[in-house]
Amino acid sequence: MSFGNQMAAQEAGHTMLHLLKGKGWKGRVWENIGWHVAAYNGPIHVMMNVYNSGPPTYSCLVSDSLSDSIGGNGEWTTKFTSEDPNEAVAHEVASAREHINKWTAAVEFAEDVIKDLPGKEELTLRLENGWSLRLGPGAEHVWGNYVRVCDEYGEEVLYYDHAEWAEAPEEVMGAFLACAFNRLPPPFDRTTKEEE
Repeated sequence: MSFGNQMAAQEAGHTMLHLLKGKGWKGRVWENIGWHVAAYNGPIHVMMNVYNSGPPTYSCLVSDSLSDSIGGNGEWTTKFTSEDPNEAVAHEVASAREHINKWTAAVEFAEDVIKDLPGKEELTLRLENGWSLRLGPGAEHVWGNYVRVCDEYGEEVLYYDHAEWAEAPEEVMGAFLACAFNRLPPPFDRTTKEEE
């Protein structure tokens, strides 16, 4: 529910700001099919809820924006309301901390799972024809400093670094697509007819 007029909403906003503890709180009153009241302090947003003639209740949301304005992406970690806005804030902060702790534990577990994976020496992608596309670690992206193709024995057939690719993109892409279909000659055969 909302307030019927701006003056009533502003008065309720002043009351809420008086109740909130701590420095830096700012009020907000706006109209959207009725007048609404909220307060914010950095990433903390407190909303006043008014239902019929009962006392107002408060709910809180913590966003990911630390700027001194309304914005950012908030996530409701709990559906909690209280007649005390400070209790609503304390409950949401505790709930958000619990949420973060669970995610931290999950990420630490995942990092432990992957800790023994090979480093970033080279990413190898197997091609349908048995050859492989290999990418070197990049400076601005995870992969992309160079790209090379190796045959089924691991012998390099084609190599281009990122500067060469930028210089002649159509030529490089054509060469790699040809490799994917084995249209390049096989690796050089060092034996000659005279040696046979």
